[in-house]
Amino acid sequence: MQRQQAVVIGASIAGLVAARALANHFQKVIIVERDDLDPTTQPRKGVPQANHVHILLTGGFNVLQHYFPSFTSDLNAAGVPQLNWSRDVQWFQAGSWKTRQPCSISFYPQARATLESRIREYVRQHPKIEFRGQTKVEQLLFDASKTKVTGVLVNQAEQSSEIAADLVVDTTGRGSRTGQWLEAAGYQTPTKEVMLIDLVYVSQVFKKTATPRNWQCLACHPSKNSPRGAIIAPIDDEHWIVTLFGYLGQHPTPTNADVLEFVKNLPVPDIYTTLAEATAVSEPVRFGYPQQVFQRYDKLKRFPQGFLVLGDALCSVDPVFGQGMTLACKEAQALDQVLASAQGQQAATLAQAFFKQTQKIIEVPWLITQAEALRFKGMPGSRSPKIRFLQWYTEHVFWLSAQSTEIYQAFLDVMHLLAGPEALLRPKVVRGVLGRMFGRA
Repeated sequence: MQRQQAVVIGASIAGLVAARALANHFQKVIIVERDDLDPTTQPRKGVPQANHVHILLTGGFNVLQHYFPSFTSDLNAAGVPQLNWSRDVQWFQAGSWKTRQPCSISFYPQARATLESRIREYVRQHPKIEFRGQTKVEQLLFDASKTKVTGVLVNQAEQSSEIAADLVVDTTGRGSRTGQWLEAAGYQTPTKEVMLIDLVYVSQVFKKTATPRNWQCLACHPSKNSPRGAIIAPIDDEHWIVTLFGYLGQHPTPTNADVLEFVKNLPVPDIYTTLAEATAVSEPVRFGYPQQVFQRYDKLKRFPQGFLVLGDALCSVDPVFGQGMTLACKEAQALDQVLASAQGQQAATLAQAFFKQTQKIIEVPWLITQAEALRFKGMPGSRSPKIRFLQWYTEHVFWLSAQSTEIYQAFLDVMHLLAGPEALLRPKVVRGVLGRMFGRA
């Protein structure tokens, strides 16, 4: 496989980290993005979800630290606070508050647009990577046999041109046109695993109050009896971003009065009492997320050489769980690892190896978000024995993580994509579940 030039379609976080991974293997990497890429920290038109709470989980943070070694020190120098997940986050889930003893998980709260801007500037400094903003990809280019993607046709300022590439990676998110491009070239489109969730969230920025509080983030998670929730998270020293979310018609509406009314009806009063004395400094912004989708490229028998799909264009999961950015980072790292492997050296086996690896990354978050959505009465979908067992077991884990720091740590390790589900089978966790099951907890 020739490795002269790669093209990444999309300059989202998925595209930026993928480009950095590709720079380890190609002489030149071109990122093509339809939005203007000026050095702004405001949400881009192509990332409407950037107006809402985003938290980079530790699994994703570790990937960024790997590719951008000054990431942590730069955050510290910029004054971004390092928070401890259990000490600083007051979290109500499954009818109880999580334990607040310090754990090994920390994070840096910041606005999504600010985080993306930081990563973009790191990538911009790399000598092998070039940006082409305000440029739209019109279609993929193929060789005469239609077996290999050879580049992309782009349009910039009403002028069309071709960019040759040995590898093209689509990171354009849920609006990806890969299915259309493949079908036009005579390929089958992938089957889709679709989970309807009917999620709407509304976000608004508030000025922090002077009242002392024993938390930095405050969250109320939906439960099977109440498919609505909210989170308050800091975005700088003076402001919180507040995101409300609801499923199955229990939707917040984007007006100041309705924001307060929505949180007033949460199962705990803490978010309402906080916002009742806070001052809104932005208008509420709405975003709809009707379904989560997993495009099963790993199951296609025929796929063009020189082309891959990554990030939300591959799989988009329920954003309430905050795993999207971290999944994208881990998929980009998988791309790096596959390109360094024997299979990745061969154009004919690259896609198969990559999609097999990403399927392993996606499998557990996909299953867990599916199981959690199916807790809600009236949520469409098959409740298989596997789903029902997972719901039963994790319900015990949720309750136990309010009592035991060690069990909460195991839960957080899985949530932050630091460990697989086997972490929830550690002896302490299993003993706790069995003890609660038989009335000893």
